[in-house]
Amino acid sequence: MTEALPEELFVIVTRDANPIVKWNMSLGRIASAGLAYAEQNPETYAVQRDEWLPWIPNPNYNTFVGFHSLRVSSDMRAEYNAELSRIRYFKDLPSRLACLYTWGSIDDAVRARTTMRGRFIGTILQCRPVKTLRSARCNSALVNFAQRGERGGFFTDQASVDQIWRTYWSGSSEVHMMERPNMLDPSGPPEKLEMSAEPLWEWLIDGALEIVAEVTPPTTTHGTAT
Repeated sequence: MTEALPEELFVIVTRDANPIVKWNMSLGRIASAGLAYAEQNPETYAVQRDEWLPWIPNPNYNTFVGFHSLRVSSDMRAEYNAELSRIRYFKDLPSRLACLYTWGSIDDAVRARTTMRGRFIGTILQCRPVKTLRSARCNSALVNFAQRGERGGFFTDQASVDQIWRTYWSGSSEVHMMERPNMLDPSGPPEKLEMSAEPLWEWLIDGALEIVAEVTPPTTTHGTAT
């Protein structure tokens, strides 16, 4: 069953928010890039032909991978694969590259701020959806899992990539695990990569939100709301 969009959502405004975000906030609303595109290109957006990938793989890249290159490009590869999966199987859902990231409760927003690798450090705003073109409720634990899989070299075939991102876009709480032969000890037990069994639901929104108030979250102990 498809989850209904909550009547209130929570947004984390990161400390490095760009001037466009700050201008939107000064007007009392936050809008996605997808909404702006839809208003300028309504016909293209309506038939789901909007494109958001700012890069494509270099076909001539066939060399050894530097440590810094691996660290920098792993998250890029994860987002690239996420968008390809959306384009192939879920074109009616918002692109991660053009949407607003929101949470359906203050508890989920606090968890995101304290567990997602420092990505969401900032002010939490309570918001109300005022215009929604596309929305999706997805388990962000899969994003972290895919990023770690890219960094650790666990993705060795397209089928495993598709499986992870189709689970994400379908809104499933399915828990995945990957394993491979032990690279340091071939006779030893296989290396395993496991994801969090507890989902962290994020709402991806193509649309506009009205800012209701800045929220003072509960105090936290060891990353858990109290």
